Amino acid sequence: MKRLDEIEALSCVDENSGRVIGRVGGAVISGDGKKLLGLMIRPKRFLSGERFLDFSSVSVIGDVCVLFKKDALKKRGMCPKDRLYIGAGVYGSNGRIIGWYTNAYLDEKSGLVACLEVSIGYIDDFFEGRILISEFSCSGEGIIAMQTGRG
Repeated sequence: MKRLDEIEALSCVDENSGRVIGRVGGAVISGDGKKLLGLMIRPKRFLSGERFLDFSSVSVIGDVCVLFKKDALKKRGMCPKDRLYIGAGVYGSNGRIIGWYTNAYLDEKSGLVACLEVSIGYIDDFFEGRILISEFSCSGEGIIAMQTGRG
């Protein structure tokens, strides 16, 4: 189980050639919040923009690098539009806002999201920690939490 921010900045290595292509710039979570769609890769070349790496092309997400299959990087415009964004509002089943989506825990082998991490505010985060939401559903307005727990 890994947090998404643990994956960011890992080196991306082509499994055939062993060449480092770039670094992970971010993770793309599906619009329903249930799975990892892919990774945004920042190439080593300075003037090249970020590229999308589909999760099906990822061989291994390790502690020090991400191995991927050859010719898997897609152009920037190929990133899915329907995705979960950091900062999306999280609402309770009664419709009141709980906080904001800040991170996710995922199974790096299957790409499934186990739970979302939610910030209530700076002071509550400091004294009590962030909330982990394991049962949720996503809509255009935000995330609806079904069950919460402290992280």
